[in-house]
Amino acid sequence: MVKINTKKFFDQISPKSYYDIAIILPLLMLFIYPSRPAIGVAGFILFTIFGIIKKDLTFQWNANILWVIFFLLYVIFFFKTTNKQAGLFELEKKLSLLVFGSLFLFKYNKPISIPFWIISFIILIFIRGIINFIEAFVMYRDIHLFQAFLTTRFSQHIHPTYFSIYIIVSLFGLIYLQHKRFIKLPKWLIICYIIFSILLIIFLSSTAAILFFLFSIVFFLIFYFYKKLKPLIATIFIITILLISFITIKYIPFKTINLKETIENTILFLNNPKECTQSKEFIESSNEKRLILWKLSWEKFKENPLGYGVGSAGDVYRDVYQKYELDSFIEPLLDSHNQYLRIALEMGIIGLLAYLSILITFIVKAIKQKKYLLLFVLISLIYFGLFESVLQRQSGVIFFVYIITFLYLYEPNLLDYNKET
Repeated sequence: MVKINTKKFFDQISPKSYYDIAIILPLLMLFIYPSRPAIGVAGFILFTIFGIIKKDLTFQWNANILWVIFFLLYVIFFFKTTNKQAGLFELEKKLSLLVFGSLFLFKYNKPISIPFWIISFIILIFIRGIINFIEAFVMYRDIHLFQAFLTTRFSQHIHPTYFSIYIIVSLFGLIYLQHKRFIKLPKWLIICYIIFSILLIIFLSSTAAILFFLFSIVFFLIFYFYKKLKPLIATIFIITILLISFITIKYIPFKTINLKETIENTILFLNNPKECTQSKEFIESSNEKRLILWKLSWEKFKENPLGYGVGSAGDVYRDVYQKYELDSFIEPLLDSHNQYLRIALEMGIIGLLAYLSILITFIVKAIKQKKYLLLFVLISLIYFGLFESVLQRQSGVIFFVYIITFLYLYEPNLLDYNKET
């Protein structure tokens, strides 16, 4: 019996074709060799071209074409920039929009293995997590401080926020696919991965990621209680959860989460930006830095609502930082830490509306087709875009555009699945 179950397990998570291996290559290089993610993308391109030539993949128009159009919009606004070298570098970083947006217009003629995809995703997270622990331990032996296991010291090759995003998406994906019986994994394996994921998120210590993780848990608990329990009991549970969440966020032992101080400094900054930006104490916290970056980026956008051109953002930032004598923001040069403001600065209101239109289109389609894993990824992109310029790093643009285009094409349609079952 054990041998039969083991055989079924490995049959379930094994790749069914070369294309199953092809679609995991972008994640493979992004997690294992994050300094060269383009190698994985190139491998995926070659496999896809091979499949097209063999006629294993069929072209079909779908919403992924919107990412190609968005890339073309970047190209158009490139001609508006005064810094062509920086503009070309930006276009190079945005090639994922073109690559995944166009290649996922071709769909594999046979069913792909979702279990193999999610298991590969989890294994890659596990390997990267173990590498992080080993590197942190080596550093701990040198500095003898527990800080070796926190934030960028713990994740030296992938920004802590981005690695946290990978973990949260993989964790939700695993639980969701298991719940909907798209895959069948042992409960002990799922529990172990949940514990491992939570530990990684704690060590990565990304404020935005921790809050998103807590918000996600609260939302799913609320949904579960209202679905499974009587309204009164569910309401009591929800109020309790909300109170616990508030206390956790307010008193969590990370200095970066201080709601009272952040609110007070926000009011102070809005009342007198010049005085605050010249105060050393005010800009030591990442929260306060973001307030300054958002405020100044918004000011520059209002000066030119049609955008400065793709590649011009760096020059715009330097000018405004020099104006406010923010030398510490110039070396290294900080951007707006907000994807919406970054797009608005480079491509103006046209680019911003185009980006929001793409997100709304995919959200509507995800809801209509009940593709809830895709919906979760879109919500995470919208959320993290408020605190990070997620499409400015390869670790962000490759991951999000790949995941969205892939899930849109291949996540099982829950409407069709329910009919079959």
